[in-house]
Formats: sequence, structure tokens, C-alpha cells
Amino acid sequence: MMTKPNGYPVIGVIAPLPNTLDNLAYRVERLTPHPKRPERFHEDKSEIVAELLHLADEVRRHG
Repeated sequence: MMTKPNGYPVIGVIAPLPNTLDNLAYRVERLTPHPKRPERFHEDKSEIVAELLHLADEVRRHG
């Protein structure tokens, strides 16, 4: 698993599904606004949503 510059891991669809879901749940749980960079909350939220949509698409295609 790679890490982005902001410190959050990048999810690869090759990771086992339970691990991927655990990681996404952890990131959602830790998602909070930052007083100095309030836009980061929305950026991080958008990244998580994109990863969930990508994961759902992969599950639909490959079961």
C-alpha cells in the first residue's frame, strides 16, 4: 500500500476487500475539519468517496 503526501494510504483494489474496507472506515472515522486548512476535510472526503465508488465498480465487474 502506498501513502499519499497527506499521509493517508492509497487503496489498491488488489488489497483484500476486508482490509480495504477497514482502511476506508478508519479514514472516515478520523475525518475532521482542520482549523488551518478547512478545505482539506472536503478534499479527503472526496478522495474517500472516489475510492469507494471505484471499489464498488470493481466488485460489480469482478464479483
